[in-house]
Amino acid sequence: MARDAAETVRAGIDAYRAGDLAAMASLLAPGVEWKQVEEAEAAHGPEEVLEAVRRWEEDWETLEATAEEFMAAGDQVFVALRFRGRGKGSGVTVEQLTYLVYAVADGLITRMHEYGQDERAAALKAAGLPES
Repeated sequence: MARDAAETVRAGIDAYRAGDLAAMASLLAPGVEWKQVEEAEAAHGPEEVLEAVRRWEEDWETLEATAEEFMAAGDQVFVALRFRGRGKGSGVTVEQLTYLVYAVADGLITRMHEYGQDERAAALKAAGLPES
């Protein structure tokens, strides 16, 4: 039985949280587009996504991600994700809520777009969900 879009995204986030980037990558479509707030350009394809994730993680001594909210609208999935971490070198503790919108087709993530902590309404709109 094929999993639905929300289950696919949840499995990807769970794999990331467990440090299993290979399992996360197995849920990415070959042509996946991955846009992080802090990156000027989107990553395309699983290898570029993994490289973007590794680059981002290099700045953290500790890092934890907690999915606080999942909402699906067909093949679009909205996730509120809270990051907590301590900066490498600086020792500064940071906590931030970001919003992610995923598109899923045939059981694979085809797109992820990250929105900043003040962009909840934009992320919900992009996912085709009403503002709540």
